[in-house]
Amino acid sequence: MIWLAAVLVLMATVLIAILAVAGGFSGMRRAAGVSTAPRPLSVLSSAAAICGEYVSAAAFLGFASLVFVYGFQAAWLVVAIGVGYLVLLALVVAPLRRSGVYSLSDFAEWRLNAPLLRRVISGCLMLIGWLYLLAQYSAAGRIVEWATEWPPWAGWLTLTVLVLGLVIGRFAAGAGAQALGFCFKITAIAVPAVILAVLWQGAATPVPEATPEALLHEATSVHIRQDQHFRLTQATPVHVQGTIDGTTFSGEGQERCLRPGSHTVLASTHLSFDSGQAAFDAIDTSIPTAIASPGEHESVFGSSVASVYLAVALGIIGLPQLAARFHGIPDPKAARRTVLVAIALIAVFSVFPLIYAGLARFHAGDLLLNGRVDLLLLDLPKRLSDGGLELILTLLLVAGAVTAVITASVSLVRVLAAMISQCMSCEAAHGFRLGALLAVTVPPGVLFLLPDLADVGLMLTVLAAFRLSAVTVAPMVLLGIWWRGLTTAGAVAGIAVGMTGTAASGLLAAQEADWPAGAAVLVTHPTMLLAPLVFATMVTVSLATRRRRPRGVGAKLARMHLPQDLVHG
Repeated sequence: MIWLAAVLVLMATVLIAILAVAGGFSGMRRAAGVSTAPRPLSVLSSAAAICGEYVSAAAFLGFASLVFVYGFQAAWLVVAIGVGYLVLLALVVAPLRRSGVYSLSDFAEWRLNAPLLRRVISGCLMLIGWLYLLAQYSAAGRIVEWATEWPPWAGWLTLTVLVLGLVIGRFAAGAGAQALGFCFKITAIAVPAVILAVLWQGAATPVPEATPEALLHEATSVHIRQDQHFRLTQATPVHVQGTIDGTTFSGEGQERCLRPGSHTVLASTHLSFDSGQAAFDAIDTSIPTAIASPGEHESVFGSSVASVYLAVALGIIGLPQLAARFHGIPDPKAARRTVLVAIALIAVFSVFPLIYAGLARFHAGDLLLNGRVDLLLLDLPKRLSDGGLELILTLLLVAGAVTAVITASVSLVRVLAAMISQCMSCEAAHGFRLGALLAVTVPPGVLFLLPDLADVGLMLTVLAAFRLSAVTVAPMVLLGIWWRGLTTAGAVAGIAVGMTGTAASGLLAAQEADWPAGAAVLVTHPTMLLAPLVFATMVTVSLATRRRRPRGVGAKLARMHLPQDLVHG
């Protein structure tokens, strides 16, 4: 695949040129401050810019793999995202726009007159942003490894250099560049999806009967790259060289008949299936199992699915890159219309990963075993087409995935760099460059120290960012907008509860203990418990410290909730 490596380099060069042209003009107009808002755009362009930041590696690659592994019932996650944007539309967008702040940390300091809270919120936003960036770096490493057979760290280093150059050069920073990126990404995912669906429908071979399981319709050999768990729905003969279910087969492809049910296969094992024999209902440890079956794992606090739903819906409010987009919108009404149009664009985009997931269920069942489900979009063209068409479709999908990784990373690093620079007592431009360097080097540094994180599913990593946002930043924003009684002590106490609970659940989940059903839900998906607890802590501590309420709360609430002509009149 040396040819593909050369094409990747060429595409990266072209992409930099496009982003430079799109973002350079707005960068020339900006003032020296790092928190200057982008030039206002139309509602459609602003909505496309928001969607451009939404369509990261997790949305472009990860959503299709999620539906592929767990079936179309996992598509409800798009509904959770839509609910999150509706909450944003109804409760946050207009007041936040009227407040005039550029970032959520700006909002915390403005609302409560508390520089300390600003630093606390900035720390939370940095952690959320770095978790989100981990997914982008993981995707970059997988794409480079898939295309060139180079080690993943080559992708991490390449992304670091590209993003750092774009951010420090103030390119690709404006909403126009993000809107252009979204247009390209939706084209890159839509065109191959339609062509592959037409090819599949027009194939001479009969269409297999639809089943909820992923099937192997031809003889397939799979090399297991990492330990995997899977579930078979029927007795299946398989040739094994390696370790499966604790038994090691050292011979040349010894045959074993696997019973229906769950199985564990270790890394470096080689499996060979005959045509039409295997039907999988996968359990992939790289993807959160709460998304598999909405009726599973009930507890007194609700199902794990409801916990994931709440994490996504609330977590959107605390994403660090969103607030700046609303600052550049002319007025609150336009901000609401922008979010509404963004929801529609996200719904349109989400149709195409479903097509890929459906096609993969018939033609890429082996991906359930080899740990490469997040790359199924890039793998499908060679299974359904050949020759020049295969090359064109593959390059278009690779270009879309690369664009998704770079644009999402640039947006996040720019916001993180601005927050870091505001916490430094040095000249603004120098602080911004240092902030960008720190923001862009932490994720690859973590991956170098903990390389196993690179194999975690893209959706799982992003879900961790949403979960942290839902129990730290989001409650502070909602109470700060809608309740005059919030105090700095209450906000800090609630955030401390959310951070502590999230860290504790992560440590307990890492133990891989045999938890009871209800406890397992709270350990692996704690948002259903933590989010109400954080809200309650903020309210209780704020009531206990009501004498410390900041001055001018009434005027600030009036500014956020009353029309601007009444406030200024």
